[in-house]
Amino acid sequence: MKREIDDAFRFTGARPSPPVPAPFLRLVETPQTVWILLAETGYEDHARVIWRHCQPGSTVEFRTEKDHLHNPEAIAAWLRCTSLFGLLPCWKKIGYVRAIQADQWALRLDEGSLQIERAVVSNCYADGDVPRVSLQIEFRN
Repeated sequence: MKREIDDAFRFTGARPSPPVPAPFLRLVETPQTVWILLAETGYEDHARVIWRHCQPGSTVEFRTEKDHLHNPEAIAAWLRCTSLFGLLPCWKKIGYVRAIQADQWALRLDEGSLQIERAVVSNCYADGDVPRVSLQIEFRN
């Protein structure tokens, strides 16, 4: 490449202009991946839902809850379940995003500046009073 530039300079007396990138090429954003552990999995009937329906790879959806008693920026995690022999899909609450992360994400989720591409259960442990559920979340800023 350097030799071609030197040859062009020698013959024309001017350096060639650099190639212009094609207008349709652009950088593609790659999603960021985070892993979180859910809070409040032992309250209400969350433990029963986790024990019956939760498994690695299950789909999770997030919904903000403005009327939450302790945190107005709470984000609830809802697990996709099936009922009626697997024919009807439904969503059941399994816990909340921890307050540290929820405070950062709640407003951005409502505005639409934080887009969750995919959220799935990465690991769950349902034995005992307080089950543990960890999620893998891919999002774009």
